[in-house]
Amino acid sequence: SKWIIDLAERRGFIAQSTSVPGVAQRTGATIYYLEMFPVSDIEASGKPPVLSLTPVEGDVDIVIASEMMEVGRALMRGFVTANTTLIGSSHREYTIAEKMQLGDGRRQTAQVDELARETAARYICFDMDQVARDNGAVISSVLFGALCASSALPFTREEFEETIRGSGKAVEINLKGFSAGIAAAGGIQQPLAVEAGETQSEPPPPHLDPALAALIEDMRGFLPPVAFTLALSGLEKAIDFQNIDYGREYVERLRAMHRLDAQSGGAQRGWALSEAMARYLALAMAYDDIVRVADIKTRSGRFETFRNDVRAAPGQVVRVREFMHPRWQEICDIMPQGMG
Repeated sequence: SKWIIDLAERRGFIAQSTSVPGVAQRTGATIYYLEMFPVSDIEASGKPPVLSLTPVEGDVDIVIASEMMEVGRALMRGFVTANTTLIGSSHREYTIAEKMQLGDGRRQTAQVDELARETAARYICFDMDQVARDNGAVISSVLFGALCASSALPFTREEFEETIRGSGKAVEINLKGFSAGIAAAGGIQQPLAVEAGETQSEPPPPHLDPALAALIEDMRGFLPPVAFTLALSGLEKAIDFQNIDYGREYVERLRAMHRLDAQSGGAQRGWALSEAMARYLALAMAYDDIVRVADIKTRSGRFETFRNDVRAAPGQVVRVREFMHPRWQEICDIMPQGMG
């Protein structure tokens, strides 16, 4: 938002920016609202404008969303109309409500994409997070480029670029992301593809361990599709918790429960018992006690993720502040029954 304010003020506009914080930490989005007005019009009329502090439903010219569900929220709140230019990134940052589901709790984005195309005057949407990563930039520079490509503001590309240079921060990287955003925005024609997880799972790739591939094919043979997708995740969790033999035990227990489901008329109920057992059996067999949590927190792949997220250079020190405060009840839970 600061780039847009600087751009407007450099080009003879007065500009105002306000922010409305989300309702809670990590569960709410902050809305940045900007209004601008030409100084020349003020001088001609002799009257200063009255700028609003918050967006008004049905009266927003440009909406920029850095994530797909933010596009959906803007649509729900009535900020997008037939007069609105809507710019959004198609990638997802999953909400707490989605992550807390025991199964696949992701919201489907294809409907949001379809509604956005039907509602907005112009809609620019692509995976801006991936474009930023590919160019070693941050997503804000890609969003700025998409805004420039939309021609929704009366400023030239050179004026956009001059604003980035004027900031004096990571200029070359931001200009690279800006240019990539313009290029990507110019090629948006097709609706979003259906997300992975909205269709049935594909067969296991040929490079899988033979024992694991055999277990997967075994489950595919006796489980209905509605339970098979969850069972794949359950099998992965059980094996990660111990080993392939423990995964085989998960499959055998699941087989027994599915047999009971079939004998009880499960087909008429949509195999609800088999689906539930694929989920809850894995959770019961791979309980996240403090040893398990410590194991996950100390895996090398997790630290590589941290380094990749902050784009650390080779040899650069990355400091991570870790929080793990098990209660005494959780410590007792891992002891033998007589002691715990």
